[in-house]
Amino acid sequence: MPSLWCHLTRRTAAHARYLQSTNIAASAAELAQKNAREEAGRVTSKEERAAGTVIALQNLLGLNNPPRRMESFDISNISGTDIVASMVVFEDGKPKKKDYKRFKIEALTNQDDYASMYQVVLRRFAHYKAQDKGFEQAPDLLLIDGGSEHAAVAVRAL
Repeated sequence: MPSLWCHLTRRTAAHARYLQSTNIAASAAELAQKNAREEAGRVTSKEERAAGTVIALQNLLGLNNPPRRMESFDISNISGTDIVASMVVFEDGKPKKKDYKRFKIEALTNQDDYASMYQVVLRRFAHYKAQDKGFEQAPDLLLIDGGSEHAAVAVRAL
């Protein structure tokens, strides 16, 4: 019996040391990540981080120039009857909330995301062509929430 007791004691102590070193390593890694985030925040401004994000997006999409103005469209159905679309705007990588728009989808009797997307993109650019207030600027990049068919419908609307 003493030999079994000694074996279990040694094994438990080794396991406890392993857990302790693992916890120390995890804590050190968390602290290192926290310090790196803080240091990155100190050496870069919000504008520099936003510009870096826009450059990364340019490279990811293979664009010749960074997209200065981006507009994103999303369709929402409220209670299955009221269909609305939102347009969110970013300029130079930062939200431009005063340019956000909401469109009430007109003349649709059912929830048709594709027809809704077509309508909202068509209406947005009709406002642009007419130079209506709030729609004077053209986007450098459109972001369409949905799948490839949503994107194809948006392209057809252009």
